[in-house]
Amino acid sequence: MINWADEVKEYREQQRDGFTQSAFEWVESLVPIYYTDIVNEYVRLCSMNQVISSNHVGLELWKVMSYYIFDEYLVLFQRELRYQEEEE
Repeated sequence: MINWADEVKEYREQQRDGFTQSAFEWVESLVPIYYTDIVNEYVRLCSMNQVISSNHVGLELWKVMSYYIFDEYLVLFQRELRYQEEEE
């Protein structure tokens, strides 16, 4: 399980040091890459009644699950980022 406070803190420290990776790239690097990990994280984070849209037609199920995991991670990351910025 990801500690979002630590991830955001590390991201902000690297941004101050001149690291230019965007928040999207940072979050994408946290998404699991192994099938078992993807399924377990999807079950933990997402409801099992996600809608398969026309954008998902033809994709493997693990890719669709990865997209939903990324969306959830991005929300959690941005929420913690806002919180830390307000605390300063």
